[in-house]
Amino acid sequence: MGHEQTFETIAPFTIEEAMKFMKRYQITTTITLKTNWATSLLQIVFHSKIAEEFSCFCFDEVVESICKKWLKGIRMSLGMKIERLMSSWPHGKY
Repeated sequence: MGHEQTFETIAPFTIEEAMKFMKRYQITTTITLKTNWATSLLQIVFHSKIAEEFSCFCFDEVVESICKKWLKGIRMSLGMKIERLMSSWPHGKY
């Protein structure tokens, strides 16, 4: 049985994985790139689960934050074109 994880106990592993990712990124193939991103996403899932246990936030909220950032970037790059497109989508679909 494992021991209780906290942000502090998991942080070194997150940093280690990020460093490995940086080193491998320059000599990677698309297959290993996919694996590297999966490992990074797994770290986000771990942190989200810990945050959820402390009633801070959950993984769904992280995904929502990512979507908002993505949409903000799209809006800035496409301007009003995206506003017209989004207004034609059913409410709550973006």
